[in-house]
Amino acid sequence: MRSFRSRPELSPPAIEITAQAHDDTAPGYIFVAPKKGAGQDGPMIVDAQGQLVWFSKNRYATDFRAQTYQGEPILTWWEGKVVAGHGVGEYVIFDGSYREINRIRAGNGHKGDLHEFFITPENTALLTAYVPTQTNLSPIGGLGLRQAGW
Repeated sequence: MRSFRSRPELSPPAIEITAQAHDDTAPGYIFVAPKKGAGQDGPMIVDAQGQLVWFSKNRYATDFRAQTYQGEPILTWWEGKVVAGHGVGEYVIFDGSYREINRIRAGNGHKGDLHEFFITPENTALLTAYVPTQTNLSPIGGLGLRQAGW
């Protein structure tokens, strides 16, 4: 865990680089989204030596990555909580100056899952959402509703 005199409220986890990237790895920053460890949760960017470049504290984030929207570089991630094994949240978009510019929610009352948020070349988004459904699987050798705990 680190601390900063200029930003004492920040305590991102320390990242240790134990091996250098292979020659076939693209150069650039490393995007990580630590959760449930020493230090604060949140998306962070570090350089090849593990030095902090950017950090957004107190966010349970997954699928953190750089993408392009309307020809401009952006940062995106899913933010929310995990309930019964599924993500329940929304997708966050930050601009190249690290400012939040939008939050995307799944439609029709669904909650966005933590696995995928992809901006297409047509500037639309693909995302995942679960629709829990009770099903009796006993006709095909699975558990019936009562046996499955429903």
